[in-house]
Formats: sequence, C-alpha cells, structure tokens
Amino acid sequence: MLSGTQQLQTPSNSDWYYQARETIEARIALADRFYNFTRGLQYKPHGESHKYEFLVEFFANEITGPYDQDISFLLVGNKGRGKSMCALAISYYTACELAERLGGKWTDYFNPDTNMAVILEEEANKVMGIQTKYQIKNYDDIGIGWGARNWQDQDNKDKNDVFQINRTDNTVQIFSVPNQFLLDKVPRSLVSHYGEMAQQFFAHGFTTVKIFEPETLFREGKIIQPYLNVERSKYVLFRIPKPPEDLVQYYKKRRRANKELATNHRLSGDNRDADKPDKPVKKNAGTLAMERDIMGLAHIVQPIVARGGSDSDIDEALEQAGIYKAKRKRWMPTVRRLFPKTS
Repeated sequence: MLSGTQQLQTPSNSDWYYQARETIEARIALADRFYNFTRGLQYKPHGESHKYEFLVEFFANEITGPYDQDISFLLVGNKGRGKSMCALAISYYTACELAERLGGKWTDYFNPDTNMAVILEEEANKVMGIQTKYQIKNYDDIGIGWGARNWQDQDNKDKNDVFQINRTDNTVQIFSVPNQFLLDKVPRSLVSHYGEMAQQFFAHGFTTVKIFEPETLFREGKIIQPYLNVERSKYVLFRIPKPPEDLVQYYKKRRRANKELATNHRLSGDNRDADKPDKPVKKNAGTLAMERDIMGLAHIVQPIVARGGSDSDIDEALEQAGIYKAKRKRWMPTVRRLFPKTS
C-alpha cells in the first residue's frame, strides 16, 4: 500500500508525458501558422514585412552613414531559384530608399542601363568603372564575367584591384552566381554580406533569402558566416517582393540578348586573346650569351643559309671555326631560329 506522500506514476502525471505533449503541440502550432499564412495570401493583400523594410534601411544606413562604408553582397542559389529577381528587387528598392533620403529619382542611384551587368565581361568592366557615390551596382550571373577560372586574366586582376579600393564610393555591389566558387577569389573573400536563396513563393510575388555577415578569423585562416546581427538582434530570413513588372521585362529582354551573345562567342571558337599582342619572352643570361656568340659567326652561317645549305653544311662550317661538337648540337635550334631559310 502506498503511503500518504507517495503517488502512483501514470502516463498522465509523469514528466516525460508533459514534455512530449508540449513538443508535439508546439510543432502542430507551427505547422498551422505556416499553412494559415500561405492560405491567407490567396484571399487578402499582404503588406511588406518589417524585416524586408529593415534590410533596405540597413543597406541605406551603411552607405550613407558617417564612416564611409559600402555593401558588397554575394547572392548564391541553384539555377531557377530566383537569384536574379531577388538581386534586381534589392537594387530597385534600395535605390528608392536612397532617393527618398537624398533626393532625386531612383534611377539616379540604380540606372538599369548603366548600373547592371548581365553575364558579359565587358558590361562588368563598365559597371566597375562607375565612380559616382551612392550607386547600386548589380552584377547578374557574374561567374562568366568575373570567373574564378580566369583568375590570371588581366581584366580580372584590374577588377580585383578596383574592388579593393572603391569602399569610399559608398556603393551597394550585388553579385549573383549559382555557386560562390564560380566567382573570383578576391571578391568572394572580401564581400561584406552573403545571401542564400531559401523558399520561393513565385505565385504570391515574393521569395525568401537568408542573409549572413562573414567574419574572417585571421589567425586561423578561415571565414565563418554567422547570421546578420544588428543591435543584438539576429535576422535569419528575409522576404523579398518582386520588382515592378516593367523592370522585370526589361531585364528578361536584355538577358536573352546577352545570353545569345555569350553562347555564340564561346561555341564559335573565337578567342579574344588571339587579338592581343604576344607577351615578350624574358630570356635568361645564358640564352642571351649564346645568341651573341652565334651572331658573332653570322659571316660564316649567313652565306650557307643564303645559298640553301643544309644543317650539315652549317655544322661543318662551325666545326672548321673551332666550335666543338656538343656546343654545335646545342646551338643548332637557335641557329635555325636566328637564320631562317627563305625558301
């Protein structure tokens, strides 16, 4: 028999029962909120969320503040996940915020004709060259125009140099690529913010993106990417509404044209480097000394070449001039280059 202070343990009064029940109820409530949210979008207008307004305000605050800051934002996600529309929307709404604060029109801060590079390297170079303050620069699908595989290309080196020193222009630079490793290492390592595409709600006119603020651990030689944290508040997921329809149509038309240009250029076999002059070959001291010695015997070699003599004739003449066999063998390729046959 149980004493007065003892109680029979049953499922309804045990600790694990209440813990499991609270966990299940919390998960059910979360699922209900999500489904009610998505169902409600079909029947009533959904205003801009506070978090998205804060993202625009955050970008504008950074570049218009007193400390000469800029925003360099790398946006990644698989193909078809809405990266381009997300980058275009952030560019447009940030430009609207700047126009409201600083005056003028939104196109004064983000002109799609001049401030947006779509795929092509030539367009990326022009956008990088803009030095006006408070500009929004959108590099769409920049993995081709600023690719990691072309890290030795002079255009890449020039853009890397400018990217390191243009902080005081107070710009917002947005780079979109399917994978971060397609972008050159310099901008990839120095971006101030990093974004990953999350869930898409295309039918409802918006998409969601996760925003991170990379931190470099210099002593350990690595980069960590915590969520954006401002004033002790952590922001994880942001809702990005679709940009205006006329801007969307302009972007799609331009992308089609640039995609065709890039495809034809790469599949036609054209090599842009073929038009560039050959880089001078730096010769070592031994090669220069050998060429001087050979040219000192030009009065012997040149007449033989002029009358169509063979390599054996040249070798015999050099032997008679006192050049030993091993040196003649080593010299012969250079002799042919310095004294090419005319016929």
